[in-house]
Amino acid sequence: GREAEASLQARSLPRDAPRARGRVLRPLRDVAPEAPRGRAFTVVPLMERKKTFTEVARLLGKQQRQVDAGARLAACKGFAALVAAARERGLLSGARNAAEALSKMAKSDLGADKRWGAAAPKDRERMLAEVLKEEGKANQEEAITAVKAFRAMLQEAIIGPAESAGADPPPFGEARRFLRGDARWKAVVDIAERQRLYGDVASEAARRIHAKRRARAEDEDELTSKRFHSRRSEAEKRFREMLDEHLKAPLELTWPEARMLMREALKRSPPDLDEVSCEIIFGEVKSEDGERRLAAFADALRRAPVETLGPELSFDQAKAVAVTKLPGGEARLQGLPPQDLRRCWEDWRRVRLAEAAQAFEAWLQ
Repeated sequence: GREAEASLQARSLPRDAPRARGRVLRPLRDVAPEAPRGRAFTVVPLMERKKTFTEVARLLGKQQRQVDAGARLAACKGFAALVAAARERGLLSGARNAAEALSKMAKSDLGADKRWGAAAPKDRERMLAEVLKEEGKANQEEAITAVKAFRAMLQEAIIGPAESAGADPPPFGEARRFLRGDARWKAVVDIAERQRLYGDVASEAARRIHAKRRARAEDEDELTSKRFHSRRSEAEKRFREMLDEHLKAPLELTWPEARMLMREALKRSPPDLDEVSCEIIFGEVKSEDGERRLAAFADALRRAPVETLGPELSFDQAKAVAVTKLPGGEARLQGLPPQDLRRCWEDWRRVRLAEAAQAFEAWLQ
């Protein structure tokens, strides 16, 4: 009965009423009738009594707040030890937010620890959110460092020697067999990310190598006469015609494969070009074929009606729809790097979204 009465009295008092040691101090007007009427009470004027009472109440409230803050700090330190134990056990790995991390910890023996119940729920959630934020930042920094080391490894072991020899970088599978024992290779855990990074680095290197070959060929051409230049242009034209006649899909071939397919034609009508020039021209034809295929893919995306192909579809869904509009179907996209196809789709998607926004704005007006 006393606890219920005290609870009712506490709820009836204002929020800013003084408190001390867990109890609400009643106002002076309620305490005065119960106070002893001795000289120690009555000798103090009424205004001084109120002032003294208020100061004492504030002092007691401050002391209680200090006690509460100390208890909360101790509880947070105890819960921090539980969080450290959870990190060592790997309970926080894979948690997307503080709620998931709390659930994993609660299901373990850590949830039965007295330090778990000592910390307030809001403090537990706040502390775990801070820990997850720090771990996310650390993981991001590790990923950036791993990518830099991976690129440096490729330059050191694959790209540098290839550029020195003037040869194209090897395929991803060959590079993987050569580098899979390197710790920098394993630091990039995702296989798709490794392949993407290698493709980017190899493409950049191939462009540099071809640029050097072209520059070298041009330097050599400058030493010859105008007649030789004319003859070379004619030879390049004939060689291009030969490529168009015997290679239906140059984008899907390497130069050694193309040379193998055209060996009979080259014997009958050898081009008036050196090996490096033939390879450069083949690379140009291959690039032009890729550009044509990309243009066809972009045109198929543009021609598809909004009802069947909208910007809300994923890349794979949009590609499946566009393939139906392509002459030759899926085979038309063979040999195109996935990153080029995705970049083409992203350009188309931005245009479609802009058109949709303009149409919606016009409709609102």
